[in-house]
Amino acid sequence: MNLCTTFFAPSCFKVISLVEAPDHFLLDLKTVTRKALCPLCQKPSKRIRSVYTRKLSDLPIIVKRLRIRLLVRRFYCDNTSCKRRIFCERVPQLASAYARCSSRLTHAHLHIALASGGETGAQLAKLLGMPSSPDTLLRRIRSAELPENPEPSVIGVDDWSYRRGVKFGTIICNLNNHTTLDLLPDRNSETLSCWLKAHKHLAIISRDRAGEYSKAAQ
Repeated sequence: MNLCTTFFAPSCFKVISLVEAPDHFLLDLKTVTRKALCPLCQKPSKRIRSVYTRKLSDLPIIVKRLRIRLLVRRFYCDNTSCKRRIFCERVPQLASAYARCSSRLTHAHLHIALASGGETGAQLAKLLGMPSSPDTLLRRIRSAELPENPEPSVIGVDDWSYRRGVKFGTIICNLNNHTTLDLLPDRNSETLSCWLKAHKHLAIISRDRAGEYSKAAQ
């Protein structure tokens, strides 16, 4: 139990039990905070209406799945002008609203998906004790927040193939931090010229010798 309280803060959660099954661990938790904030009006409330069980998956223990049964409470909202009369307490320390996976498991799935893709990532995740479907891993990538990049000043422009020898596009990279900025649907000068006009801080363009790219840069 001491190990559990290391990962689940005693000020927020109480560990009820931890049971080992043949293929997973089952952890029962309950929230212990004295009040909760309404998600609409942010007014705190202490009036509990009911309790229900929320099921989550978390990072594995000794390469075994960890399943969590979390007892969470529904509260009355004491703000008479709020549209929501009853709300369920949020547990941002553990998982986002309506999620079936903990935030740290979602983060782990994202990194597996970025490194291995959908199909291979699903096989790797299963071996690591955090199984997920290929579609779920790809959704993790699509829903991930992209880092905010400053306006590029030095870019590289080259063509790339959607389908080798058949359909080509243009890839634009930030040469300051070696990241991909954009993928254009073709390699025409007009398309690239529109992109360049939208970025006013460009100082250097490194490109191949294609005439269309030279025309766009000029």
